[in-house]
Amino acid sequence: MQAVITAVATLIFGSFLSPSHQYWALLAGYLVLLGTETIGSTFVKAVQRSVGTLLGAAVGFVVASFVSPGILEVTLLFICVLMAFYFFPITYSFMSFWITMLLAFMYDMLLGGISESLLLARVLDTVVGVGIGLAVSALVFPKRTRDKITDTSVEYVAALKEFVYIVLRSSTHLPI
Repeated sequence: MQAVITAVATLIFGSFLSPSHQYWALLAGYLVLLGTETIGSTFVKAVQRSVGTLLGAAVGFVVASFVSPGILEVTLLFICVLMAFYFFPITYSFMSFWITMLLAFMYDMLLGGISESLLLARVLDTVVGVGIGLAVSALVFPKRTRDKITDTSVEYVAALKEFVYIVLRSSTHLPI
């Protein structure tokens, strides 16, 4: 339900921000919810995505403006893909950084140059998308981090109790 509401809201707001790239807001809003179970984890992922996109856009713009389309830029594209996949399991912000750099190089190659307004639209759409995703996470069927920790602790203690029971029963051979 959260993903559906986020998708509708990001498409509406995204079409006002940048009609040709509203899918950037949609993608950011959806991905910030993907793999998160609590409001706290969604918040952390939203901040990481926003910071990574902002820094990736800035660095990508500068590097793309100094590199002319050619073998060096293609090499940088492959490096960006490699680094994005490398950092994906480690930190979401670095993965977002490298993906945004990749997009900067791709747009530079495809459009013959990259504009500040295009990268600004990318950053703005990302921030709006993650903001909507975070708001929906907090308002629609929210799961607080404290509740998740409590549930996990209860499950752990129950499993531990069962384990201890089995160990004591097997080691003493007495009915417990």
